[in-house]
Amino acid sequence: LKDVATEVPEVRAEMIDKYTRWVELVDLDGFRIDTVKHVENDFWREFAPAVRQRLKAQDKNRFLMFGEAFDGNDELLGSFTQPGMLDSVFYFSQHYQVFRDVFVHARDEALQKGTAQIAELWANRRKNYGNDPQPDGIGIAPSRALVNFIDNHDVARFLFSAGNDRELLRNALVLLMTEEGIPCLYYGTEQDFSGGNDPANRESLWNTGFATTGDTFVHFRKLARIRADYEALRYGDTHVVWATQHVGGEEDAGIFAYERAGGDAGGSYALVVINTNNRKPSSTADAGNTMKLTVPAGTRLVDVLDPDQKTYSVAGGGELRLTVPKQRSMILVRQDQVKR
Repeated sequence: LKDVATEVPEVRAEMIDKYTRWVELVDLDGFRIDTVKHVENDFWREFAPAVRQRLKAQDKNRFLMFGEAFDGNDELLGSFTQPGMLDSVFYFSQHYQVFRDVFVHARDEALQKGTAQIAELWANRRKNYGNDPQPDGIGIAPSRALVNFIDNHDVARFLFSAGNDRELLRNALVLLMTEEGIPCLYYGTEQDFSGGNDPANRESLWNTGFATTGDTFVHFRKLARIRADYEALRYGDTHVVWATQHVGGEEDAGIFAYERAGGDAGGSYALVVINTNNRKPSSTADAGNTMKLTVPAGTRLVDVLDPDQKTYSVAGGGELRLTVPKQRSMILVRQDQVKR
């Protein structure tokens, strides 16, 4: 491709002017910026603040700018969200370390990584990404607004890599829709598209009939409604309460659990428990230790993902032992906060 001389001041000024002009003309709400790692870093330090300043003068606030860097290096991704730069980036490191290593590889015990890898990656968000909202940006720190995705047009679809195992996909969707950040669903995932690498992953959607009764579509629709119903799943802080290295026959093999509460969620509370083990039920306990929550003993929690909405009571000391079937999840909220 032709190279644009973005290091030249006149070129930068023209880029800022033309891109901002499009926002003014058609009232865009944000930019998805391609291939940010192929442009010198200081370009973004000039481009992003200049765009925000010009839009602010026209009462256009909270304009989102997020970048695409096709790279699994978490530190590199975070470098584009430092002060004065972008509001967010696609969370490619999670695509590889979580959706590939933990969920796709659940079919092979020798390849699958333990859920402790998820906890470690998430712990690095506060270290590698900006922790303060960009001035005149979206008002949310980049470390809390990463764009989460399972797959996209640059990589093979999840189902292609997972041998068309739709239970793995539906379990991964629970994480996508309940974790901190902005969920991004690649078109066709809800239709169980399973194409390989580009261009096989860019299937036509318009000739499918767009069924709305398939198991994956119905599952995702339910997850979207749950996310909309409970503020904790959109705005709450994240507190990992169980993660493990185990992937085999251990009691807790494949379990990952986290609370969403606090932050901007008010009093809303949610607990997400996911079993990524593809061979057996697993529990939130191991070697005499049991998962401990931050809610008081006696708190009643309802699994709103379960059609029967079963209820569980937190024991003394905040302990809660749950057993989750293979490749299944639970989304638990306080009984007094259940909305439907």
